[in-house]
Amino acid sequence: MTESRLVLRIFTRAFIVLVLSVPLIILLLALQTNAIIAPGPTLTAEEVRRIESLIVDNAPTDLETTSLQTLSLSEAELNLLIRYSLELLDLNEIIGGQVMLADQGLKAQLSAPLWRPQVPLWLNLGADFSNQSKSLDLNSLQLGSMNIPANLVAELLEHIRQAYLVNNPAYDDLQQLASSVQSIEIQDGRLQLDLLWEPALIARISDQARYYMISSDDQLRIKQHYQLLHEVLAAVPESTRAISLNTLLVPLFAAAEQRTGDAFDPVAENRTLFLTLAMYVNEEDVERLLGSTVAADLPRARQIEVRVQRRQDLAQHIVSSAAITAYAGSGFAEILSTTKEAYDARYRSGYSFSDLTANAVGVALGRAATESPDSARIMQQRLARLTDESEYLPQVGNNQDGISEADFNTLYRDNATEYQQRLNEIETLVYAKPLFAER
Repeated sequence: MTESRLVLRIFTRAFIVLVLSVPLIILLLALQTNAIIAPGPTLTAEEVRRIESLIVDNAPTDLETTSLQTLSLSEAELNLLIRYSLELLDLNEIIGGQVMLADQGLKAQLSAPLWRPQVPLWLNLGADFSNQSKSLDLNSLQLGSMNIPANLVAELLEHIRQAYLVNNPAYDDLQQLASSVQSIEIQDGRLQLDLLWEPALIARISDQARYYMISSDDQLRIKQHYQLLHEVLAAVPESTRAISLNTLLVPLFAAAEQRTGDAFDPVAENRTLFLTLAMYVNEEDVERLLGSTVAADLPRARQIEVRVQRRQDLAQHIVSSAAITAYAGSGFAEILSTTKEAYDARYRSGYSFSDLTANAVGVALGRAATESPDSARIMQQRLARLTDESEYLPQVGNNQDGISEADFNTLYRDNATEYQQRLNEIETLVYAKPLFAER
């Protein structure tokens, strides 16, 4: 081999190695040994109450009607919502994120650890946006110590959109949601966003999100639960107008207990069972869980009103909270529960401690039935042998329901200790019930 050929081969090999190493080199340049934004602490009770107020303050007065809605948030409020979102995803102790507002625009930063705790390396991201023409425009993206021009980011996003998203119905709805934003303005340290609230679009996106949460294995479980639900309801006399929630809980959990004995996953069984029950008790079609194709071969279960203590709303609160807890965790279910009551106090029927009690029962059910395989099996056994609703729900009345926002504020908002004591009393009553005895 001549010297020139040897040099050419060495150069070629070096070039190939360099080309193949470019992604790794870029990644190494992006990594840093410190986080630019430290992970946030767990939300305090006062911060949780602030989030509830933010949601209610910025929610439409009528969720079922198309309307132009204005959201106004300070920098502190935006960052509080970011921490809450990270906490919901169980990432708050790992990832740090924040936004900074200025009249000219917005800067967002995110820090995520890699290979923690063995190697203290962080991926730090930053994005600069300008507020022009009542919109936010990306000016630049920072990846570690590298600055990536906005036009390169735009080209990459367009490539991803063309390759993976253009034929996705969910993406079309998200695009429509983005286009519903009429304007974004940053003034006097606040971000103000005007958007067109469209209930049908929000419902579609919600359904799609729920559908994507459900794996193919979970779909099979839901089909089994729903088939049994159909059979149980078919045996109910035609003249029956309403049934107890126990009429469904007992046979469905007895079947789940049997399947678990056949080496099925008890946590997955219980999680999908509550989701199936919530769908039925809230009078929704099974297609909303499975999609029309998967649900096509299922017989439609006869619709009968389901009650607890002769109230349909209590049954709905219990199974909905159980399903949310089973899939998203008790923290999300609890804040959703109290936020809804605050919303009802302002715009609907008023604040209800009865509803909160039923929600607490649902959270306790969802938590105990899914927190571990052993706990899941125990709850299957107990739920399959229920004889009375009093085994899980304290007796509730209407004497403290329908409290208006003004009355609620007079009674509790200026006396947070008394309100928290009331919530603690509800939780104590719930966990004193036989179903939730020490496992």
